[in-house]
Amino acid sequence: MSLLPLSGLSTTTTSIGLVAIYNKSFRKLFDDAIPMKATVKETSKLMSHPLENGADISDHRVILQTEIEIDMLLQGGQYRSVYQQIKQAFLTGEKLTVTTKTDTYNDMIIESMPHEETSEFYDAIPLFLKLKEAQFVTPQYEEAPISQPSNKSDGKTKDRGQQQPNDATKEEEEKGSTIYKAGKKAKKKIEDIFK
Repeated sequence: MSLLPLSGLSTTTTSIGLVAIYNKSFRKLFDDAIPMKATVKETSKLMSHPLENGADISDHRVILQTEIEIDMLLQGGQYRSVYQQIKQAFLTGEKLTVTTKTDTYNDMIIESMPHEETSEFYDAIPLFLKLKEAQFVTPQYEEAPISQPSNKSDGKTKDRGQQQPNDATKEEEEKGSTIYKAGKKAKKKIEDIFK
């Protein structure tokens, strides 16, 4: 991204009304930054999968997060303070509202804020702000139903305190896994050989 050098640009020639950024209490932020261009990307992903005959079929789509790129110009003596305001919003991950001529976009977070410092821009800093929609999910918890196991020892363990393991009884060992039984038989054969 690059901006053309601006010769003789004053604050009276700003792009008023192009884009505005607000915080959660709907207070306008970065007043001294001049928005030059805003690119809004509202995209979706078409989900497709192959059929047995080799053709692809699309049966649904997913709306992706909105991305907004704003080319801004920080002018004059204010660019240091405006840059620090933008940086603070970037570092804290503050959710912002961005309004453009066509729509309002909520829950936008600054993803990146690269800028150029060149001699082409006298007393101005071009900044390229990239915002991305934050989609938060609130997990829902509910208590799992208590099942009725066939063996009570496999049932509810609530209110039983800390339990110590018990050695398996002879009967439980005999009902053990096939690997355990095979190991016992092999051990017995080895012991018989070395008697």
